[in-house]
Amino acid sequence: MHTNWTTGDVDERNRFDYWRDAISNAFVPLDPLPLDQAARQFNGTLKSLELESFRISTIAADGHEVSLTRNGIARQHGSPFFVNLLRRGRIQVSQYGEQATAAPGDIYVVDSAAPWSVSFTEPFEMFCIEIGEDALRPRLGTRGRLPSPVLSGDSNQILRSYLSMLEDRPAQELGLLHDLVFEHCVALLARSGASADGLAPTQRDSCIMRQQVLSFIDRNITNPDLTPDAVCAAMRISRSYMFKLLSSGGDTFAGYVRRARLHGCRDALLRFPQRPISQIACSWGFGDVSTFNRAYRSEFGETPRDSRSSI
Repeated sequence: MHTNWTTGDVDERNRFDYWRDAISNAFVPLDPLPLDQAARQFNGTLKSLELESFRISTIAADGHEVSLTRNGIARQHGSPFFVNLLRRGRIQVSQYGEQATAAPGDIYVVDSAAPWSVSFTEPFEMFCIEIGEDALRPRLGTRGRLPSPVLSGDSNQILRSYLSMLEDRPAQELGLLHDLVFEHCVALLARSGASADGLAPTQRDSCIMRQQVLSFIDRNITNPDLTPDAVCAAMRISRSYMFKLLSSGGDTFAGYVRRARLHGCRDALLRFPQRPISQIACSWGFGDVSTFNRAYRSEFGETPRDSRSSI
């Protein structure tokens, strides 16, 4: 879905109020302030494209200040990260007690879980991608955040080049590749954060994400519609990345789901001896009893009825 905002057709007296509504609707509840309170004229354009896995925006405007306050955090839905490639202008950004300056070509990142402020000291242009908290925060180490709000474009040329590429791609192409693009952005940003913190990439982030995937599967294990696509959509990761996470622990998706369901059935068979076996199998996602019986015997070396008779 495309969204376009521009102050060009708005009366000069109302332009900044219009801009305040535009960025708050496009992002999170923000509190912008003009650099010159007496100035009436303000120019700004915002173009946003919402895809299935993420949202991208291009913004160009005159200088102003913008902040996310604790009041804004209380009113927002979710706490996304906003990753911004600065194209023109210089900014001052502050979050988590860190203050940094970004110049054209640099990437600055703000985390909507905590207050932040950005001062655009002159007219600027930038490209922004919104990344969900659940996808990125577990991959940012024990603190769950970047060590600095600004990533140097010179030190993060791959991330900078990738964001530039996204900015130039047609919407239809991005829509077809949204899951792959999203995973690339998350992985590159996580690695850039580790590099900025002076840390070598470790397996910790992958282990945390793998556990989150397994926890989601476990919570939905009785749902017969549980599929790889359903997990990927909920976790906002690609199929290839999910399969890689599972294989790192020696699992496949089908194998993990089948074992978890079979163990759930075995527990139910023993705890509820009067309940029909077919009913238990169905409640754990097995639609066909004969298939369930074969899988059960393969896993436990006995039939469901044998398990009950051993009580």
